[in-house]
Amino acid sequence: MPADMLKSIKTFFTARFTVMALLLLFAASLTVANIVPQSGALQPGGGMGQPVAEASRSFLVNVLGLHHVFSTWWFVALSALFVISLLFSTVEQFRISRARMFQLPFGGGVVGGPCVLSAEQVQKLLGREGYRRFADGPGGTRYVKASVGHWGSFLLHFGMTLTVLCVLIYVLTEHRVIVRAVAGERIVLKEGGYAERRGLLGRSLPLPAAIALVRLEPEFWEEDQLKALTSNLVFFDRHNAPRDIQVALSHKKPYRGLIVYQQSAFGNAFLLKFRGGPSGGFDKVLHLPMPPRRDRASYGTFPLDEGRYILKAKYYANADKSRIMPDTPQLILRLYDGEQFVAETSLSNDQAVPLGPYTVRLAGINWWTDILFEGSRGTAGIFTGFALLLCGGVLAFFIVPREVVLRRTEAGYTVSWRATRFPEFYREEGDRILALCKGEEKR
Repeated sequence: MPADMLKSIKTFFTARFTVMALLLLFAASLTVANIVPQSGALQPGGGMGQPVAEASRSFLVNVLGLHHVFSTWWFVALSALFVISLLFSTVEQFRISRARMFQLPFGGGVVGGPCVLSAEQVQKLLGREGYRRFADGPGGTRYVKASVGHWGSFLLHFGMTLTVLCVLIYVLTEHRVIVRAVAGERIVLKEGGYAERRGLLGRSLPLPAAIALVRLEPEFWEEDQLKALTSNLVFFDRHNAPRDIQVALSHKKPYRGLIVYQQSAFGNAFLLKFRGGPSGGFDKVLHLPMPPRRDRASYGTFPLDEGRYILKAKYYANADKSRIMPDTPQLILRLYDGEQFVAETSLSNDQAVPLGPYTVRLAGINWWTDILFEGSRGTAGIFTGFALLLCGGVLAFFIVPREVVLRRTEAGYTVSWRATRFPEFYREEGDRILALCKGEEKR
């Protein structure tokens, strides 16, 4: 590529207008993704969100694909342009930071004057003060203290570039699967039988053929907030070979090239057997989340008989509301025909009671929880980018380089001192060094 063309491209991508426009468009895209319901979005409870009805979408939403922002060509193109702009800026910042570290003295110090000491004496004096020699030449000798502060701006740009680049990689390669595991049940993982989200370049995950939740162990603080959550699982491969896996909220586990996480969603699964009604009978499992407190209920709404009825359920961890660990859960059911209330009942384990046109029996209670399989790439880079941003911010705002320049003249030496930022804050240090160099203060 000709040098002039490369220079023009660099000038365009580093122009303030270009950088601000790309930044605003990138931020606007993220905002839209949070405002417009995203098709196939993974829900916290482990199920797939229902796609937004086509009739309810505007023409603009359909054309631009605002219902699946992260898998659109324009978002990938915008992210790529933003990365290119940041790369050019980062390279330029590296050049500037390196020059500030190692170039020969430039300009003059804010304050200075003649020096009565020899060059060797000045170097020893500045060494005791924490200054190190970084450049020599006809223009003089430059000593710097806290020189690492020159790299703050570069690290800020590098951290932002790495973060956006890895976000792009993550969006392209994203593949997340959430499986709801129920204690005592073997869950066969078939296509379409679990919640899934995949990016444009997302590859198929090496999921186990089936999983089984052996034991769920929640722990609570005295105020009923969740303290810890641990799942003991068994993964079965296609040859039915088992592998024990234990995951917790603070303890992930690798499995065949992907990462297995314990989700915070969990609760009780109530197996109900309905008899009577329009269909004559059926079984229904209600996955209700854990109540937030011992004296508060959790809720769920479920269709019955292909939507002919609506079942609204709530349950308390214990009927007497004395503790959060569900030893004797209380399940309350309300049956509706459309908006019209039909009947209400309360159930305990293995109890059969009438509920409108049905007789319903609570046949069993088990734990359930959501397990996340993560096969996306770029997560480590995103966290590394944030760490670099933090380090760059610390260097840029809290580590201030101070410089002393020693120049040789016909009459001897002159010395000057300056602070790159907040000079008044370090003026006392500069005055002391200059006074020592001028012989006005005893060492």
